[in-house]
Amino acid sequence: MLRLLLVALAVSGLMGCRRGEPAVVETDTTLALGNAEQLNASTRTFTVGGRPILFTRLNGTVEIAVKDTAEASLRFTERVPGGGTPDASVTDILAGPQVRFTVERGEGQTNPVDVQGVVPRGTPLEFRTDAGTVVVRNPDARVTVRMQNGTVQISGARAELVLDVDNGTVDASYAALTAPQHLRTRNGSIAVYLPRSASATVSARSGVRIDVEGLDLPAPRDVQGTQRLTGGLGTGRYPMSLLATNGSILIAALPADSSR
Repeated sequence: MLRLLLVALAVSGLMGCRRGEPAVVETDTTLALGNAEQLNASTRTFTVGGRPILFTRLNGTVEIAVKDTAEASLRFTERVPGGGTPDASVTDILAGPQVRFTVERGEGQTNPVDVQGVVPRGTPLEFRTDAGTVVVRNPDARVTVRMQNGTVQISGARAELVLDVDNGTVDASYAALTAPQHLRTRNGSIAVYLPRSASATVSARSGVRIDVEGLDLPAPRDVQGTQRLTGGLGTGRYPMSLLATNGSILIAALPADSSR
C-alpha cells in the first residue's frame, strides 16, 4: 500500500501521521484487470499559501494543473505490476516555508508513483526526478525541473521556466512571456511555442539543427559543428536560453487558436 509518511514519525499500517498544517487524507486501493496491475492511491488536500512545492525522487507521470482554487489536491498512485509487491512510500513535510514530497523505495525497487492534481495560482513548483514525465498546465509562478530521463511538457506558461533534462525532450508553450527562460536537454529535442507578441532575446544552440516557424528571428549559423541562433523578438526584454546538445530545437509562433 502506498503510504504517506512523515520524516519523524510513521504510523503502522497504511498511513504515516502528519506534521505541520492540517490536511485531509483519503486512501483507496483498486485492482485493474487484464495484467492485474494494482493501484495503491492516496490523495492529499492542503493549504499552500503561496509556498513552493518540491517533489523529489519521482519516477512516474506527474500531471499538475494550476487553477483558481484555495487548496492544493494531489493524488499519489503507486503502480504495482501483476505479481509485484508494493514498495513505495511518500514522505511529506507540510510545515515551514516549503512543502516537500519525496518518494522512498526499497533497494532495487522501481514501482512507478504517479502524481495528479491541482494547485492554486501563484504556487512555485520544483521537480527533481529520476525518470518519467512531468506535465504542468497554466503555471503562473516559477517551474523548475531537474530530470535524468524523461519528458517535460509545459503549456500555457506565464512564468519563469528552468527545465534541465539529461535524456529526453522538452516542450514548452507560453500564454505570455513574463520572465527569463532557461531550457536545456543533453540528449533530446526542445520545442518552444511563443505568442507573436512575445518580447525576448533568444540565444539557442543545437548539436543537430534549429528551425524557426512564424517568428521574426534570424537564420541559424553553423559554428564548429553546431547550429546557433541569437536574435530579438519585440523589445527583447526577457532572455531565453535554449540548449539541445545532441538534439534539435524548434522555435515557433503559437497559433492564435492553439490549445497548447
